[in-house]
Amino acid sequence: RVCLPGKIEKFDPDTQLAWVKPLIPETYDNSEDDELIVEPLPVIPNVPVIFEGTDNFYLTYPIQKGDPCEIHFCDRSYDGWMAEGKDVDPEANSRYDLTDDSCIMSLREQ
Repeated sequence: RVCLPGKIEKFDPDTQLAWVKPLIPETYDNSEDDELIVEPLPVIPNVPVIFEGTDNFYLTYPIQKGDPCEIHFCDRSYDGWMAEGKDVDPEANSRYDLTDDSCIMSLREQ
């Protein structure tokens, strides 16, 4: 995974975390009969919402349930960096995991 379109299910303006529903399901081939298996992805809790800004200033705006967004998945776990704000070793060996994500409120359907 790198990024997927999503939909805001819930947003906490105090923590700037969202619960986001990925809008494109997971797919894989069933090796027994070459059938394509389609499984919806779960709502992802506590997704940091990226607002444009710097350390001293950033823009925010109201976010509501149903708003579209783009979910980005990090190469590595960034839990340590989120807590420390400096160079850290990844806490897990996972890559592009559903729990290592953020969302940007700019992607919209046409």
